[in-house]
Amino acid sequence: MLLHNYGPGRKFGSVHVEVPANVDVMKSHDTVDKIEHDIKDEFGIDVVIHMDPLVVDDVHIDLLHALVLDLVLGIDEQLSIHDFRLVEGLTHTNLIFDVVAPYKYPVKNSVLAREIRTRLSKLNSSYYAVVTVEHSFTKKQGDKR
Repeated sequence: MLLHNYGPGRKFGSVHVEVPANVDVMKSHDTVDKIEHDIKDEFGIDVVIHMDPLVVDDVHIDLLHALVLDLVLGIDEQLSIHDFRLVEGLTHTNLIFDVVAPYKYPVKNSVLAREIRTRLSKLNSSYYAVVTVEHSFTKKQGDKR
């Protein structure tokens, strides 16, 4: 979560929440609304939640997710991934995901993304990583799927 403090009583947060793609969007939206209200009631923070729909219980996607996670952890065990999706095309498959690096990570985002793309391409030349590198604000991030 990104937390913005604009002075006393003026805190706003933004966060991404992964939701199963096979759940009705109205149900997911209702759940997200409830989370926003609960955070406001308990902590006094207005939160905007962005829903990231993910395909779940798909063996092919689960295997590719595990492959990418292992690849990323092979670069550095401090890294994690989330918002994993894939788009299969005629000539290549886009593996789309976010990588979370620790705050003050010494490697530039562009260098890390290039390294991930290179390693993934070596595993299978038809795979192309569409990587967004972001940084955590805590010591350790967990990989959630």
